[in-house]
Amino acid sequence: MREPTPREHGAAEALTLQALPVTAHEFRPYGELLEPPSDVGRTDFVSNLQNLRPHMPINIALIRTSIAALPLHVTEMERHRFSTQVFLPLDVEAYLAVVALDQGGQPDLTTMRAFEVKAPLGISYGVGVWHIGMIALRGAGQFAMLIHEDGSADDCEFLAIQPCTVNSQAMEQ
Repeated sequence: MREPTPREHGAAEALTLQALPVTAHEFRPYGELLEPPSDVGRTDFVSNLQNLRPHMPINIALIRTSIAALPLHVTEMERHRFSTQVFLPLDVEAYLAVVALDQGGQPDLTTMRAFEVKAPLGISYGVGVWHIGMIALRGAGQFAMLIHEDGSADDCEFLAIQPCTVNSQAMEQ
């Protein structure tokens, strides 16, 4: 996978990422791909769901998102320090996952990656993995989301980052 490329943007450097098709191997440092069974049956992922605050209830939410305006300009990321966060596409054809590992309480921009994910694949962000909000690529749609949280400030942390531009070939298809 290609590293982010710095380029001049006024007085500050900006990053440019090319979103690539997601693979389990490339996504592994950031979480897990949730692939439904290809035949009749079920696939369990319960052992990979983490809750570092055992008293926290699980929140199941439905999220509606709009289609991405590309190139995407990212200036903020979020993370959940105490829980994995799972997204399952309900009526989305493809979506974008932009992620970075944590380095001292901030996104490590040298690990920032952008992935194109096609339904029916779901994703589970690992505890503490920085990411952006859900972005649909080929049309607005809905996701089911699972996370352990109680509505407190500890549930989610947002942080402004060095500007990053994300390009995707999914819009060109």
